[in-house]
Amino acid sequence: MTVYVDEIEPLTISYFKSDSGNEEIAPGDTVELSWSILGATYVTLDNGLGSFSSVDSVEVSPFEDTVYTISASNGVDVIEKTVTVYVDEIEHITGYSSELDSEYFVPEESTEPY
Repeated sequence: MTVYVDEIEPLTISYFKSDSGNEEIAPGDTVELSWSILGATYVTLDNGLGSFSSVDSVEVSPFEDTVYTISASNGVDVIEKTVTVYVDEIEHITGYSSELDSEYFVPEESTEPY
């Protein structure tokens, strides 16, 4: 009797990258994540992005620094790799500074006695 065993191709993530590299993007700007994975039968991206093919890409539009993790499986092994998309922080004005006001504020002359 002869038993044939299918050889499983080694699971390898050739690359998983963001087209923004390590550069910051503006909040909500679109960035493309792309990858190439050898030997995978199942590929998923976290953050609710879903399942994909072994060589693919997806556009994302984060509003804050976000780590994306790609997971690949060949039915036996699972490997993962991460990419971080950096988002430029925009400072929100929550009030005013009395220091700034005092620099430009000139009080009116009062005509009323103290």
